[in-house]
Amino acid sequence: MDQLSAPSNLKKSPSSIIQNASKYKNIFSSTPTKTLYTHLKIDGTATTKLKCNELFFSVPFGTGSIGVFPIPRTSVVETIKIESSAPLLLLHGRQLQDYEFSPLEPTIIASSTRSDGVVRLWKIPTDISTHPVGREIDAATIYLAAHERKVELIKFHPTVGNILATSSADSTIRLWDIEHMQDRLALTCPNDTVAQSISFDYCGDMVTAITSAGVLVVYDPRASTDPVYTTQADHVASKPCRTCWLAPDPTVVTTGFNKQSAREIAVWDTRSLQKPIQVLETTGTGVGVLQPFWDPALPLVYFGSKGEGIRVYELMEGTLKYVNAVKVEKQATAVELLPKPLCDSRKCEIARFLRLGTDNAVETTSIHVPRVDGEKTFQADLYPPIPIVNPAASSHQWFDAGDSIEPMMVDVVAPEPVQVTVISAPDDEDVLKFQTKGSGPTVEELLLQRKDTLRRQSTQIRRAPTAKSHPISRSSSGASLSALGSTQSEPSQATTTVYLDGTIDIERRGWFGTVWERHYLSLKKSRLYVGLDQDAEMPLYFIPLASIRKLDVFSLGPDRGDGSHHLGLVIETSERVWRFKAGSKPERDMWFNTLTSLLTVQGSLGVSSAPLPSLPKKESQTRLANRSSTLVVGNREGASLIGNIQCLISSGPSSRPSKPTWTARFAVLDEEGLLHLYPPDIKAYTENKPPLESFNLSAAISVRLADLSSDTTPLDLLADSQIHTSNLTCFQINTTKRKLLFRSRNAHEAANWVLQIRRVVVSKGFVPAKEIVSDDVLEGWVEVKSGGERVKLAPRRYWLEVIDGTFYYFDERTSTSASSVIPASAFDDISNDEAIASTSGAHQILDTASFVLHFIPDVTCIHVTSSIDKRNAWVDGLSRIRMASYDLLGRIGLNTDNILRDDMAKAKADEQRGVDLKDEADRVEFVDEKRIERGEQKVLIGVYGKVKLVISGIHCNVRSLKADGAFVLDTGMTIYHWNGPASSRVCRARAMDVATRIRKLRANRPRVLLVEPDDKELMTVFFNHLGASLPIQSPFPPSDGNISALIRVFKIVDSDLRRRKVKFIYQGGSPSRKMLESEKVFIVLAASEVFLWIGCKAGSEERALGSVVARRAARWIRDSLNEGAVLVRKEYEERESAIWKEKFIDYEGSLPISMRIDVETKGNIAPALEQPPISIPSLLARSPLPAHLIALPETTQCGRLSIYRVENFVRHPIPTALQGQFFRSESYVSLYSYRPPTSGVEKCISYFWQGGLSSVTQKGTSALMTIELSDGIAGDVQHIRVVEGKEPKHLCLLFGELGFVIRLGSPPGKQVAETDPLIFDIRECYEGICKAIETESADLTLNSNHCYLILFPAISYIWTGQHSLLSERTFAEQVAQRYCVKGTKHIPVKESDILPKALQDLLGQHHISIRPTTSLDRRYLARLFSCSSGSGVVQIEEIPLFVQEDLDPNIVHILDTFSTIFVRFGTSAKVNEKIIGMETALQYLEQSTLHDKQRTALLVTFAHQEPADFTRHFYGWTRQKIPKDKRDLPKKTRPLPEVLAEYNRETYPLEVLLSEHLPEHLDPTKLEMYLSEEDFEALFKMQKGEYVSLQPWKREKVKKQVGVF
Repeated sequence: MDQLSAPSNLKKSPSSIIQNASKYKNIFSSTPTKTLYTHLKIDGTATTKLKCNELFFSVPFGTGSIGVFPIPRTSVVETIKIESSAPLLLLHGRQLQDYEFSPLEPTIIASSTRSDGVVRLWKIPTDISTHPVGREIDAATIYLAAHERKVELIKFHPTVGNILATSSADSTIRLWDIEHMQDRLALTCPNDTVAQSISFDYCGDMVTAITSAGVLVVYDPRASTDPVYTTQADHVASKPCRTCWLAPDPTVVTTGFNKQSAREIAVWDTRSLQKPIQVLETTGTGVGVLQPFWDPALPLVYFGSKGEGIRVYELMEGTLKYVNAVKVEKQATAVELLPKPLCDSRKCEIARFLRLGTDNAVETTSIHVPRVDGEKTFQADLYPPIPIVNPAASSHQWFDAGDSIEPMMVDVVAPEPVQVTVISAPDDEDVLKFQTKGSGPTVEELLLQRKDTLRRQSTQIRRAPTAKSHPISRSSSGASLSALGSTQSEPSQATTTVYLDGTIDIERRGWFGTVWERHYLSLKKSRLYVGLDQDAEMPLYFIPLASIRKLDVFSLGPDRGDGSHHLGLVIETSERVWRFKAGSKPERDMWFNTLTSLLTVQGSLGVSSAPLPSLPKKESQTRLANRSSTLVVGNREGASLIGNIQCLISSGPSSRPSKPTWTARFAVLDEEGLLHLYPPDIKAYTENKPPLESFNLSAAISVRLADLSSDTTPLDLLADSQIHTSNLTCFQINTTKRKLLFRSRNAHEAANWVLQIRRVVVSKGFVPAKEIVSDDVLEGWVEVKSGGERVKLAPRRYWLEVIDGTFYYFDERTSTSASSVIPASAFDDISNDEAIASTSGAHQILDTASFVLHFIPDVTCIHVTSSIDKRNAWVDGLSRIRMASYDLLGRIGLNTDNILRDDMAKAKADEQRGVDLKDEADRVEFVDEKRIERGEQKVLIGVYGKVKLVISGIHCNVRSLKADGAFVLDTGMTIYHWNGPASSRVCRARAMDVATRIRKLRANRPRVLLVEPDDKELMTVFFNHLGASLPIQSPFPPSDGNISALIRVFKIVDSDLRRRKVKFIYQGGSPSRKMLESEKVFIVLAASEVFLWIGCKAGSEERALGSVVARRAARWIRDSLNEGAVLVRKEYEERESAIWKEKFIDYEGSLPISMRIDVETKGNIAPALEQPPISIPSLLARSPLPAHLIALPETTQCGRLSIYRVENFVRHPIPTALQGQFFRSESYVSLYSYRPPTSGVEKCISYFWQGGLSSVTQKGTSALMTIELSDGIAGDVQHIRVVEGKEPKHLCLLFGELGFVIRLGSPPGKQVAETDPLIFDIRECYEGICKAIETESADLTLNSNHCYLILFPAISYIWTGQHSLLSERTFAEQVAQRYCVKGTKHIPVKESDILPKALQDLLGQHHISIRPTTSLDRRYLARLFSCSSGSGVVQIEEIPLFVQEDLDPNIVHILDTFSTIFVRFGTSAKVNEKIIGMETALQYLEQSTLHDKQRTALLVTFAHQEPADFTRHFYGWTRQKIPKDKRDLPKKTRPLPEVLAEYNRETYPLEVLLSEHLPEHLDPTKLEMYLSEEDFEALFKMQKGEYVSLQPWKREKVKKQVGVF
């Protein structure tokens, strides 16, 4: 297995970070060439697979038994093959759940089962040997019964050997006195959850657990049975989690999965558990949760997982530092850390792991630290004393006396090398530590050696803490709880540094008296910073806390009895006295208490002893009532990144230096959100001297790499970042007021500075910095031509940077101050029209490389770029920025946080009272569907337009009626349809469709009445509803020809930034319903309508904000209208109204009426539909995998799998040797039964897999067999049909380490020893999950993104593409070992290497030719699109996980391989599909920011004639799936522009039209229409217009006469 990669957030440049290098950074692993045991019969359904101590290891052996095996101590490792039984079997008679060895007595093991709540303790005989004799024990020594349901976990106490902790499904954790067989304490898990993992602290006083709900809980068992602290661990609750207390530090580590299914590690400080102090995301091929193993002596944490190697972290200063990752040759299903005494000190072995492999073999893996003289000199620093259970401690001391019992510290090895006798062995054999002659020591001898080890008690009490400021000692049982809560109740004894930010007035004495000036104070770890305001980039000055001599309070003004005069605070240093005035007494007390706690910890003098209220218990944030300022309380840490950099000392816009001046500085980035610059010497920093400058990162709006060496253009920045950042050594920080430029020594350091600064900004929660600091920035050179005078832009060249929608114009690239700034709120639109109206009214012709910016109010500014490509990049980028920075809340009047907060509170109160939207403003009407049904409200809907229809709700008034429109009046139980006298048939039909759909939504209860002019009675009723009476005095006016069909869609999102809470996501015609999300709330604005759409899973915050925006937006639109009203509708998911569905294009049930009025239909011919434009941006964005492919059941931890093969209408069980193999010519039925953790009813998933070459009979039989098998299952059964190549993620996971393999033919399949080699195509189908498919040698085409396996009888080759994944390479090795005989040599072949001569000869002997691969610059998975007109219009959709069967011969497909874009014509594809497919491919390449437009080829290929560059991207492509008469067709491609030009050609010569080789896209029944006007008139003796006006039968006669028929 390849070495694991380090977490991305731990990769730091050694030259940028000044820290002590870890002595473990060069660790390496070693594994004996021979395993300890093989052929173990492991119960795959058992939860716990492996446990061990220094004498034995145990595994779930067979069904319902624990197999106990001695750990061999012989000089030479000899593999022991388990033929039938284990040396010792502990018979349970039911499925095992968990088991654990006692740390006090190694011959005691505790166990539990899934069937009862009993804990069994077994005594292991000491006379068992390594060679199996089949000894069995069917009765335990001790039984502990108190749990009501099964026992999930077993854990022994770390210091008292007679105490056992058990966690049960009855939501309790019990602590047992084993000696007296009593459960002394029962801890309760919150909310009826179950503990997934439990761990003790150093003395065993405190217990931490992580529950099934992902909640981290901490118990003080002897103080309370309830948790003393709970916090959400932020791991996904539906997946496994683990926890481990890194004793003696007050640190807990948890492991689990985040929302992106990536494994992560969280580090917690047990004294402040609001949030983790560190979160590390890991990568790798492992599929299981990371299991932590803690070595408190070194101190190191090892993380092991199923299917990968071992990660090593070092605990340094309270946080984990990544050390290394050791690779392991073979994958394992379980890993356990062996006790430290087994390590060989002469080899500098610091850890030894026992591993249970996927082949059911047990072996060891050791981790070593390289030392030059390790074999001769004892390395004392690698073997400090270790804590073990205290053999003298009793359960009475812990339970009854309440003592806090320290563990015993012992020396694991003697300080001098031990002289041992070594039996000579071959060089390739591994020698273990305990080396004696013969068969090794017996268990009795090893127990005696263990007693000798216990006698070597160390004089050291415990290891020193890693975090210097964290005291860890405990003197009594009560200390545990008090230490945990000390930061909450007693500030004078706080162990963490408390900070405070907020506004306050500072006294300034002048000639005319005292003036109080408002400033912003930020209290850091050792300084009090004073700034002008919260957004200030740099503080004015700071007060070192060490210099404070006195801190006191004082009164201001007379005492009014309300405490308002207690506002003064005085700070006295050796240099001066500062006097402060707070906004209120609680605020003054907060400042005083916080400063007092810090000064007390630091030992400063002069602090007043006046009693003041203590700090509030809530640590995260405290807001003072009735004040605009906010005081933030939290924890502060030290420096995050330090190193030497250069700063650009540049002038402002007035001067333009030709060459910038770089000045060396020593930079310190601290976790408090400040960047300090010192002289270029670390001495000033280490001597705690004040910095030259300090930048407040809370004011940052962008932190990014900068290219100062070239003329950076927007095209560079919009391209893939991996291509353009490898040589960037500069980075810059933008604030709203200035720009800071820095230069590091190399690109790695620059990238590290950017990443760390962004991390600090985000982690501190600075608003708005945390949300925009990492956004993309559009920047480049532009020339302002005209129109910029009103925004202070002189016509000349500028360097323009657009950050968060704000335009910053700089005179030079290196200018630090912008000459002009245009805020985002003023940005209205961008265009690249060829002409615009000038101020004089004339039109000004623009340059082809120009674009126009429109600012509010009515400012038009022309910008010129250096090329059309750059102009297009600016237009595209600014169009996206306009939508991203659109401040809808500001435009509708919610321009401050206070206004928004007040409106939100009112909306929430209305929702709690059940008050819906209601009329509260003139010309704003809130439509309520229930009121309409009751007849209490009326709604008028208008349909307008000729070419394109506009359907809109309008004011219910007779003045809203127009002559050229059709209208629907909804009064509840009667729906009226009235047509304007000048309305078109299209409008009338669409209006009737709307009326019919409203009726259907109300279960067909209302009646629809057509209001005809002759029906005076109905006309009277209709106009009475509209407030008018007959006759109508004036004629109805025509509708406005500029009726807008523009629709804008906004989404409510979670953001701390006010203007980003409503995101602008769409503007245009009819949007797609696919953009709607069940978890969100959407606002849709039309011409005179406002829609509030609420998803079924939307939260209360989103609903409240949506209501506020809907109300305000309605008033905003009303103010822009001259007359009429604005209609507001609230829509709920799955209950949408008909008018809402008319706004979208893909709601079912809409009548497809032609949008053109000149189309005539006859008879039963359906009207032609207008082809909508293809949305290229939606095609460029990769579609997510369908939910049914990635869905997983409630639990994947356990279950039963049964697989059957269908043959001759009979099902046959699959033998073990064929597990995980599916043959293309067969069909299979797989039943997976499991019991959800929250239900007692068993569920079953039935997969019936149908091979691509299986017969129709087999496929039908597999479906019938599925039903038959599920009939015999009592629980719920879900049937899932699986097509070859599109296997769901869960089905692939069921086979574990065997993986999913698709074979050719029928079982047992071709073997390696046969004539032709076995060839497998290895590809990752889901993250970390691979599949292998056997390929015919004639179909072999290599792909740079994947791996291929070529197996010969005596040798195998693993070909790895240059962009293949680690998971693919690992799985290829597993497949090779599975299908090759023992001893086969495996040779890796890289794509960049020349094929070995031996491989070329073997391929030549078997007549196999390997087609060359296409070189790619990056890994890019091909994308396939279908182009079909089956719905009447051509629609293009992406096909996820595409296979060969997806190539429908009746349509067109587009294949994007990154280097080539193919358009494949199906044999029966229509002409319009081909043309639109080719045009879409051209636009796709033009608008893509990933493809190289110069190097990407555009080709047309044809069905069954696809080239190798096309077929290599289809998983398992085979000629067997091509019709036999088409298999030998030659490969054919043509340049796409050439083919498209032919299809767009309008006229052809007569000889071409009458030839045998007529172009395929021409209609043979209308050949005369392809003649030019001259040729047509010469042949037909008439013009085309005259010919078309003839009757059809006359046209046919004329065609026969001239011979064109």
